[in-house]
Amino acid sequence: MKVDLIKKLTHLNRRELTARLLTYSGSFLLTKPVYAGLGHILVFHRVIPKSKSPRVANTEIEVTPEYLEGIIKYFNKRHYHFISLDELYDVLKGKKLDNRFVIFTFDDGYIDNLIYAYPIFKKYNVPFTIYVATNFPATNTNFTLHLHVVKKMHLWYNSALSDP
Repeated sequence: MKVDLIKKLTHLNRRELTARLLTYSGSFLLTKPVYAGLGHILVFHRVIPKSKSPRVANTEIEVTPEYLEGIIKYFNKRHYHFISLDELYDVLKGKKLDNRFVIFTFDDGYIDNLIYAYPIFKKYNVPFTIYVATNFPATNTNFTLHLHVVKKMHLWYNSALSDP
């Protein structure tokens, strides 16, 4: 068994070998406070309840509302700051936070972002960003999140900021 491990490791360059040894020994945990980064930016697409009926496409980019809420609870329990992309700019320019941050983003502006994700974010007062797709090249499909939906979310976010 030792010989097999040595054979596997001898073909690696010095950098790869060091990375594997740090990983397998667990000693990488010693550097975690220094190199773990300032926070996380999470990217989602769809938030849809589980369904017994088959989905047409893109099931790999879906999470359930319960899963999304579980992620928020996970970071909340670990005292992460929930910040917006606007606030990230200030953090990257040197604004100090007493803990790491987490940012939630959604691609494509699916309507379920409003129906299922929005109430969860509102419940926990967590900001989020939606990148709205206004067109898909080479198709006639248009998955635009309507302006009134974006306006409603924007008004909610601004009112949450002004609450004492």
